[in-house]
Amino acid sequence: MNGKGTGWRFLIIILAILGIIFRFVNLDKNVYWGDEIISSTRSAGYLRAEAIQQLFNGKIYRPKEFQRYQDINEERSVADTIRSLAVEAPEHTPLYFILGRFWQQLFGDSLFVRRSLPAVLSLLAIPAVYWLCLELFASRETAWIVAGMLAISPLQILYAQEVRAYSLWSVLILVSSAALLSAIRRKMLGNWGIYAISLSLAFYTYMFSALLAIAHGIYVFYTEGLRLTKTVQSYLRASLVAAIMFLPWGLVIARNIFSIQDAMHWTARKAKNIYVIRLWILNLMSNFVELRNPADPFTYNALEDFTLTYFIVLIFPIIGYAFYWLCQQTKQRVWTFILILIATTVFPLLLPDIILGGQRTSIARYLIPLYLSIQITIAYLLASKLTDRRVKESQRQFWQLMVALVLSGSIFSGIAIAHSPSSWTKYADYYNAQIAEVINEKPRPLLIGDGNLNTTQSRLISLSYLLKPDARIQGVFPLNLPDFSPEFSDIFVLTVRRREPIIPLLMQTGYYRVEEFAKWEMSYKRRIIRLWKVTPLFDETSQN
Repeated sequence: MNGKGTGWRFLIIILAILGIIFRFVNLDKNVYWGDEIISSTRSAGYLRAEAIQQLFNGKIYRPKEFQRYQDINEERSVADTIRSLAVEAPEHTPLYFILGRFWQQLFGDSLFVRRSLPAVLSLLAIPAVYWLCLELFASRETAWIVAGMLAISPLQILYAQEVRAYSLWSVLILVSSAALLSAIRRKMLGNWGIYAISLSLAFYTYMFSALLAIAHGIYVFYTEGLRLTKTVQSYLRASLVAAIMFLPWGLVIARNIFSIQDAMHWTARKAKNIYVIRLWILNLMSNFVELRNPADPFTYNALEDFTLTYFIVLIFPIIGYAFYWLCQQTKQRVWTFILILIATTVFPLLLPDIILGGQRTSIARYLIPLYLSIQITIAYLLASKLTDRRVKESQRQFWQLMVALVLSGSIFSGIAIAHSPSSWTKYADYYNAQIAEVINEKPRPLLIGDGNLNTTQSRLISLSYLLKPDARIQGVFPLNLPDFSPEFSDIFVLTVRRREPIIPLLMQTGYYRVEEFAKWEMSYKRRIIRLWKVTPLFDETSQN
């Protein structure tokens, strides 16, 4: 038993090392997409509105110059970072952005440094989930296995490479949950203090931490039989302390509740049920294996994607059986904690999607508590099957095969992620690497974008990280059409929506020939990205 335990620990250490490698290899090569652009603007202390006003003014910039509002400088302070969020994005609580600012001041302002912060933070989830599993199962085998699975989980790796708060939120979900269970078990003031601090930090990291707090409260009251016991009183005091610590930003949220609702309105837009269901499947599978179609990672065809279908047929029954096994083999306080955490963080998003329509539950980052719970549940199943002496040898070999398939799927996915120029977590910017490749083939290209659209604004800044130094970028508003200089070998206009006014306005002038040069179609929001080539008619001969 001890020999086998040592072997498992050695395997998990190898998996942890692989997880580190997968997180940091080519960390700065992946598409730097719109949400990351916004994160950098916030950390630098700039309002997004002022950045757009200065960049989309008709002037022609080098790619590096187009990134000027992404960089930390002495002109803006931490107070400006907080002000940027409070004024324009109060739904984004400030902890991660402040950490990002200090991180860049310490280590530099490169793309690698920016992404290294969430990558380092994501590694803290490994010991955090180990602690939580010890509190839940009192089993080191289970704790070791779930730590190894989390280390190489494709979903965790992808979010570890995002300049956003998701990896930090994952850590605090695990830490606050483990701290709560530890405080209930030990009944010591210090443990409740750790819970209060970790819950407050979760509030300051992600707004959906309110659902996490509700889940914890329901669990405490349920396990204490709805009585005002000493445990309940201690919980209420700790939660009150956490709420008081969050009060400053809570007031910001309260003052801006209507603007927050407007900012989140896009998640309520109706989407076809089959589209949302496909994303449920793909997002859930990303916990264990990343096999999305590179041509369009937001759709799934069971008849064409044979490998993914095979893993779906394999994984989903195991998930269902794992929850059955959890409820059958563990104490009520264990399985109720996991089920309450899932229900409280999923149903507030799922019910509006079902009743009113929407796509909230198709957004993977909103359901991180669900994915963590699933990994913990499967790890418990695998650990108990592999370590229980009562399990027959033939059954043990079957479960060893299951472990090998799950781990190998995650490892091969990690290798693929490390060498991919983009991923589905880039959403509408998924094709930016391909767009830049087309533009970079030209000797002296100029890329133009419409400053009226948020999607185009962020995409041009994103492309500035991918374009070669000889390229140029021009952000314009259609009412002020640019004068095209003959110094450029090729002039391109990027459009995201069908009815962008810049193309018909160029055609109406009669001075330009406008042709569709390339396009990329994606099922995400049914969007077609087009790259148009513009040729001034007075210079048509030289352009040819």
